[in-house]
Amino acid sequence: PTSTTAAAFDDPRVFEKLGTDTLFFIFYFAQGTYQQYLAARELKKQSWRYHKKYMTWFQRHEEPKVTTDEYEQGTYVYFDYETGWCQRIKSDFTFEYTFLEDELVAEPPPPTTPAAAGAARSSSVDAPPPGVATSAPAPSFVATVSDIEGPSPLERKKK
Repeated sequence: PTSTTAAAFDDPRVFEKLGTDTLFFIFYFAQGTYQQYLAARELKKQSWRYHKKYMTWFQRHEEPKVTTDEYEQGTYVYFDYETGWCQRIKSDFTFEYTFLEDELVAEPPPPTTPAAAGAARSSSVDAPPPGVATSAPAPSFVATVSDIEGPSPLERKKK
């Protein structure tokens, strides 16, 4: 039973059924694995975009107020893996496209089961960016940056 359960996580169709928190958990805690790739692929399908400078995932909260060839600016939801393991809102954020992870293509590893073999042949999506070591996860909730005392991870990294 254990090998069957483990083999199920080689099937991309399983990741389509997982919640966002589970996908983030797999992305940050299964670094360098095929499962990390599948989690990132599914997050991208759900309109999450990985920011290489801040090493976290962003999703538009609303249409950008400004859009150029180099960046877009507006309100975004981002996943705070460092201080709260939750989604937060960031207003007036400038997402520079140079920091958008969007170019890597990975070849999935050879599948270990017939079900995974069929699913792997039918999938080719951008690979995830490198993961980041994190602390243990806490319960998820949505908060605005102003709800949290002190600078957010984004503001700390700008300095």
